[in-house]
Amino acid sequence: MILYEFEFYKERFLKDEEISKEVYYQKAGYLPEKNQYFLEDNFHRSLFNQPEEIMPSLISLQSYSLKSPMPEKGVYLILRVTLKYKSHLNKDLRYTSKEREVILKTAIKYDRL
Repeated sequence: MILYEFEFYKERFLKDEEISKEVYYQKAGYLPEKNQYFLEDNFHRSLFNQPEEIMPSLISLQSYSLKSPMPEKGVYLILRVTLKYKSHLNKDLRYTSKEREVILKTAIKYDRL
């Protein structure tokens, strides 16, 4: 699952004020009963026959139009991305029978919009 958080802030003297926050997610998986792969997001669920068919939709954020007001001077954006997945590989990339959940997080600040 990939979680996208868009946070708009207005610069203030002491503490910056949050103007708006929008959260979108994408979840990919396999449906054994249908023998198909799926990609689900905030708006719809799509089915695919091959896992490779999911990638163009998974890496594209063009379908998420932000509802926030147009940026003005003194406004900045913080984009946070969280990636969660399960794997049978340990940290040394060796197969184990135990499944583990991995969570990776990153954030970036855009000052000039």
